[in-house]
Amino acid sequence: MPHPTDPAAAFEKLVEEHGGALRRFALWLGATPELADDLVQETFLRAWRRPGAMTGVSNPRSWLRRILRNVWIDTGRRSHHELDVDDVEKLWSANDYSADVADDIASAESSVMLAEALFRLPFGYRAVVLLHDMEGLTLPEIAAELEIGRAAAKARLRRGRMMLVTALAQAEEDSMVRYGGLGCYEARNLISAYVDHELDAGRSAMLEKHLQGCPTCPGLYASVVRVQGALSSKRDPDSAIPPELATRIRSRVSAKGGGSG
Repeated sequence: MPHPTDPAAAFEKLVEEHGGALRRFALWLGATPELADDLVQETFLRAWRRPGAMTGVSNPRSWLRRILRNVWIDTGRRSHHELDVDDVEKLWSANDYSADVADDIASAESSVMLAEALFRLPFGYRAVVLLHDMEGLTLPEIAAELEIGRAAAKARLRRGRMMLVTALAQAEEDSMVRYGGLGCYEARNLISAYVDHELDAGRSAMLEKHLQGCPTCPGLYASVVRVQGALSSKRDPDSAIPPELATRIRSRVSAKGGGSG
């Protein structure tokens, strides 16, 4: 049994308590699942290399998020479709400008669109919006975590929200062409459930009508069917885990004492 002050035990607890939240934050910053895993791994590696850095840290998650943001910046990741802050300000200052984002933007079907719109925000604005509206931090807490003034944090939140609404409105406008009462984005999100016979009759009919009229979605639907069929043909009910792999897994689990590796 490790001593409560054992650095390895303390580090493992840090990973267990904050790893999931860090990965979620990385995904909403715009990372792919693979990149999010790499970012989180590098974050904890940097934390491990600085064992004394956490002394006196009152908010470990905030400290780890700061490291993760630095890792992100170090990778040079930047969206090529970022909105220009000044251009959006000009849009919002015009009396005739309006944007009406769909009222179901929080739904699972719209989460991809929301993530893509967030990635169009410059990184500094994206981070403030996520920390405030998703993580629930106050402006003083955000200012402290990002090491900026409270006025700057407030300005970034205001402008970040404006850019997010504009990005979402533009995304919806791009998919306004509708067949069978469905836009292409919505229809494509229904294809998988349709293939698996999970849609009700009404939604199935709408998707079928969309596929009859849309010039682009039928090819995607056919491709999903072909891929699903190809994978199904590889199914082997008699397959078993290789003995050497099973032994290796048992060895790792045993070495970790049943903990996560």
